[in-house]
Amino acid sequence: MRRGQVVRHLLAYLAKVWVPFSISFVVLLLVAGLTAAKAWIIQPVVDAFIGGRTTQGDLLLLCALVAGIFISQAGLNWLYSMIAGVASGRFVRAIRADLFGRLSRQGLGYFVDRPSADLASRVVNDVAAFENAAVGSVQNLMRDLATVGMLLLVLLFKEWRLALSCLAIVAVVGSVLRRRSRQIESIGRRVQEMVSGLNRQLSELIGGIELILGFGLGRDSRDRFEEVNLRHYGTKLSAVRATASSVTLVLVIVGLGLSGILFVTGRALLAGTISPGDFGTFLAAIYLMQAPALNIASSVANLSRGMAAAGRALELLQHEPEILDPESPRPLPAGDLEIELDEVSFRYEEKATVVEGLSFEIRPGELVVMVGDSGSGKSTVARLLMRFYDPLEGEVRIGGIPIREIARADLYRYLSYVSQEVFLFDGSIEFNLRVGRPAAADGEVAEAVRIACLEDFLAELPEGLATDVGERGVRLSGGQRQRIAIARAILTEARALVLDEATSALDMELEQRILQNLVDSRRSRAIFAVTHRLSLAEIADRVLVLKEGRLVEEGRAAELSARDGEFARLRRAAQASLVRDAAPAGSPLGFGGAGRTP
Repeated sequence: MRRGQVVRHLLAYLAKVWVPFSISFVVLLLVAGLTAAKAWIIQPVVDAFIGGRTTQGDLLLLCALVAGIFISQAGLNWLYSMIAGVASGRFVRAIRADLFGRLSRQGLGYFVDRPSADLASRVVNDVAAFENAAVGSVQNLMRDLATVGMLLLVLLFKEWRLALSCLAIVAVVGSVLRRRSRQIESIGRRVQEMVSGLNRQLSELIGGIELILGFGLGRDSRDRFEEVNLRHYGTKLSAVRATASSVTLVLVIVGLGLSGILFVTGRALLAGTISPGDFGTFLAAIYLMQAPALNIASSVANLSRGMAAAGRALELLQHEPEILDPESPRPLPAGDLEIELDEVSFRYEEKATVVEGLSFEIRPGELVVMVGDSGSGKSTVARLLMRFYDPLEGEVRIGGIPIREIARADLYRYLSYVSQEVFLFDGSIEFNLRVGRPAAADGEVAEAVRIACLEDFLAELPEGLATDVGERGVRLSGGQRQRIAIARAILTEARALVLDEATSALDMELEQRILQNLVDSRRSRAIFAVTHRLSLAEIADRVLVLKEGRLVEEGRAAELSARDGEFARLRRAAQASLVRDAAPAGSPLGFGGAGRTP
């Protein structure tokens, strides 16, 4: 994202916190004004003391004035920090909320194409880097610029030529910092990309720990992490060098410029054209200007790094969701509705067509099973039904209404989805069951548990439903997670269930029990199940056979077997697999021995 676009986004967020920001700016001007007052009071005090016109009362008044300036400045600094903290906190919170909101509205394809660790890094790390480097830097930069400006005004009232000389120095410094900031911003972006790389490596370690341990890949994993870590270290050093060189260059320019002005001013004092008080005011202004000038250089460098981080984070806002709710959604009719796919075709980006010309319907109360070889497009069909993707051609309809015209909230109240890759939240089993319908009655939870065959499993747990499942359900087996997901889908009271290999981690006996429970309890609920196992096909009202994205057969299992077509081929392959699995070691089918016939 270009700097101009980043600035426009940030100004829009700034408008949301303009009240506390404006108040903090006024307080900041008061702080800067008190700093200038410190320099202003030197001239009359010095001249009065040298002229011998100062009394003890005047001295006490002066001390009280100095103490008052410092105490007032301390109080205003505290007030400024509190108000600015509120403004910056709201500012960053608004950015994160918008980024999270945009991600939550994206379609499934968006997340398939992007590493999750990188997305998390942009929302968390890049925004944090912007907050740390830029938000505080903007506030400090404004304070220091205001302080330098106030001190220049003091010099302007005392000697306008001195003020113009100092202003020339400020212009030179500004030109240098503008050029250096581009370099620092570029380096800052690379630093944040390296942080994202570190997050990806850490995510791979945590998510793939079984594979890493099982294959002895610990050293390889550490080597890959160290490679990214070393690149981050080198890029970070580049950023440090760029910042340090900028500050050093500014210090040299300011030092040479002010020393030249000091020489001219000293000569004027020796010639008697300015008073000792004026000279003292100038010295005080130079002294008080030094720290803000150096802070400005540091703030500009930090701001450049923060802008780079903000640019990476705000890039998420450039991607409009591919799946959008209609502007005028159509309500679903009451009751049980037919689900229909009409000449649906779909392909993933830059890939061959996955589903082509697919048409079928799922009637209320019907169990429809889709089978086919791996890669035939079965899971894609399930995702199209859930509108995780929109078809390139054709339509998916519910009750005769295209699902593009249905609000997604209404769509997901009618459809409930269980995938092979089950996700559980870090919390109790009961929390994960109720996540789709928190107000479900205890009796309804118990019924969902019964249908999903969770009763025996829960009886073995000391805490039962209150048992914590851990992050992503890591404390449970794959089969236990799938049964919880099935019970969760049942509990939503959706009128149709879409099961995408939802029982793949279960043994065949347990799978048959759950499927029979689903059929017995479904009443008018429609069930569409994608599976590579054919056991479910035996009790299905209709079996759909998919081959290379096309529907090649449709009917009951017995009818399809009798045709000796694609379904019969799949059944023979499944039976052969079962025979191989059951064959004793050393037999020809077990591939364990020489394969000799006795």
